[in-house]
Order: sequence, then C-alpha cells, then structure tokens
Amino acid sequence: MMFDHTQWIADLKYNFIAGTMNLGSFGTIGVSLTASDYGEMNVTTVDEPNGTGEVFSVKDYAISLAWAINLTEDFAIGFNPKVVYEGIWQTSGYAFGIDVGVLYNTPFKGVTLGMSINNFSSKMRLQGTSQIVLYDPDLGTTGNNGRIPSQLYSENWSLPLTFTIGISYKVLNSDMNKLVLDVDAHHPSDNYESVSVGGEYVFNQSISLRGGYKTLFLRNVEESFTLGAGFQQRLLGNISLRIDYAYLNFGRLNSVYKISFGVNF
Repeated sequence: MMFDHTQWIADLKYNFIAGTMNLGSFGTIGVSLTASDYGEMNVTTVDEPNGTGEVFSVKDYAISLAWAINLTEDFAIGFNPKVVYEGIWQTSGYAFGIDVGVLYNTPFKGVTLGMSINNFSSKMRLQGTSQIVLYDPDLGTTGNNGRIPSQLYSENWSLPLTFTIGISYKVLNSDMNKLVLDVDAHHPSDNYESVSVGGEYVFNQSISLRGGYKTLFLRNVEESFTLGAGFQQRLLGNISLRIDYAYLNFGRLNSVYKISFGVNF
C-alpha cells in the first residue's frame, strides 16, 4: 500500500493512494484513487470583476481497478480500467478509460523492454446547471423577450492518449548494490514526442538515490531535471515501511515536490 502527495505548480495539489495484492498464479490485482485539490476560487462576472461573494471549486478524480499477470517467466501484461470524473462549479462529466502495459525480460542480461498505452477512453463532456443562461435571440429588436432560458453546449473531448516505449538496464544487481538506468520515449496525442532518462541506485535494499531528466527534445518547455531519495526500514517478519521524496524543476514556474509513504507486507 502507498500514499503519495504532490505539491504541483500554481498552488495546486493532488493525492494518490493505491494498494496491490499478489494472487499467486492468478496474477496481481490493484486499486487506486487519484484526487486533485484546486482550492476555492471567487465567482466573478463582467459586472462584478472583484467577485460576487460566491465561491466555486474544481474537482478531479480517477478510480481504477488493475490486474496484471506473468504469462511466462519473461513476459508480463497488465490492464488498468478506470473511471475519470471532472467537476467545475455546477457542471460535471465522466469518462471510462483503460491503460495497457507489457514488460519483457530480453535474452540480454539485465535488459527489460516495456510498452504502454494510457488513456484509451470514451469522450468526456461537461453538463450541469451552471450552463443555463438567459439568452436574447435578437439584440437589435426591442420589445421582444430578451431573457429566454437557454443551455450552453460544451464539445466532447478525449483524454490525452499516450504511447510509451522504454528500456531499462540493471548495471548492478547484488544484495548490497543495485543500479538501474532507464530511457523512455513518449508519443502523446496532445503534444510533441519527447524522451526521458533516469536512474536509481539502491544501497543495502534500504537507501535509494534517484535522478533523471524529462522532456528531452521537447521545445518551449519548463520541466527539466528531477532528483529524489528514498528510505526503507524492514520491521518484523515481511513488513517494511518506506518514504520517498522527489524534486522536479520547472524553470520559471514554481518547483514541484512529491512525498510518498508505503508499507509492504
């Protein structure tokens, strides 16, 4: 089980909680919840640009139920169906999606290939009472009804579909020292292609040091290098506790940090 808190740019926050259970020959199942926190904002209008005294909020949630299994000793596949919800003031929308991923341990020692497709989903559209407005169909005519109740229509949109392919290499893989290097290539539907590189060093299965660089070859982007560290403490039996911290540099924007807590048993 794990809990992750991310302090995002523009004072936004989101939290992630997940748990997995090993079912032996039937694979592994997992559940997760992601929730965003935008805080409350003032309602403004043309006549009241400083606020009407009302406040509104924005809420985003994603709930998933995942299943993965080793088809062979070297090949694994996983599926992550999910429900995505977005609410803005008095409007809301839903979408159903799925993530699919595979891992393949190649014949080359320490080399693993991975591929995934994220957010293969239905389309989302916001609907609600805050889209009801008073409409004048003929502004050039006097004496007509200029306050006809009407509803604004928002277009459907898809979640950002992303295809990722990556390769990892275990440079060191002993009980005392482990070092893994990774390279990922991303092809999103709403942006240009990019490459991410990173690595993790683990000492004595308890102390982890991490570093990487995101969005290589992507122009006009503020996101760049990342740094992180983790500590794991083994307790009685097979129980262990861990804490991880990550720092993400966003250039001219505020830097981002992530803190996660986990327990393995």
